[in-house]
Amino acid sequence: MPWIGSSRRIPRDGEKPFPGGRTAPSGTEIAQGAELLMLADTREEAEETAALYGIELVSYQYGVATFHTEENPQTVISRGIENGWPRLDLNTIMRLDDPVGPGNAIAAE
Repeated sequence: MPWIGSSRRIPRDGEKPFPGGRTAPSGTEIAQGAELLMLADTREEAEETAALYGIELVSYQYGVATFHTEENPQTVISRGIENGWPRLDLNTIMRLDDPVGPGNAIAAE
């Protein structure tokens, strides 16, 4: 079962804190930069998208491509929109009680 972060959980022994108080399980590497996601039919499609954007394909599983960038993720997403490239989204965790409004991913759609 995949690990899901929680902003309210206290780190256990061996866990590393993420920015904002979230935690990662022991042995998890915390990378600098940002993760972006995309739904892709094939790994090849994900690799082509990574090449277009100039970002790194980190993984492709179950139709979801995960990318890593050191750039501002909004700059990367904007570049794709301007060029008509496949859509990328920020890898974020939203809670059901998060407010919906300007700046929230749900409100943008």
